[in-house]
Amino acid sequence: EATPTGTAAAPRDPTEPMQVLHEPYANRECKECHRDMGASLQGAGAKLCFQCHDQGEIVPASAHDPVREGECLLCHDPHLSKNVYLLRDTPAAICGECHEDADLQDRHAPLTGEVDCTRCHLGHGGPNRGFLKEESAALCGRCHEADLGEGLWTHGPVGAGLCSACHQGHGADDAA
Repeated sequence: EATPTGTAAAPRDPTEPMQVLHEPYANRECKECHRDMGASLQGAGAKLCFQCHDQGEIVPASAHDPVREGECLLCHDPHLSKNVYLLRDTPAAICGECHEDADLQDRHAPLTGEVDCTRCHLGHGGPNRGFLKEESAALCGRCHEADLGEGLWTHGPVGAGLCSACHQGHGADDAA
């Protein structure tokens, strides 16, 4: 079964989640990446990845540091993963290795329970501040449309699309 970055395979142990396999690994085409059956690779870092993956699609003009530096393996597993896009772990766990979230008293709803940073952010980078998927007003409006209503009066920063002038995207320092 095709997946975003490879082939899904039933795990050996039925209690385990499905595995996403990198195409060359799934097809046992080891020499696509390895010189021989040892650990020696055909290329270093991202140069190896870009032999198959389109660099223009993966590395935006404003790229996240690991992407710009060609450190694909900081986030992705080259063989298989139980996570989409061959991520080594959940997005929250990977992002949390470098990005600390302050000890917020009042956490924004998307950051409670099972957190998925990619719900709002682009992992490889992008044109918006904080690598948001879209401008903050449009992104906030997806969940807070009623709060952005067009009443008789619109709060100035909201009308200008500047939600982050007053609100932190991840929560607040004190409970409201």
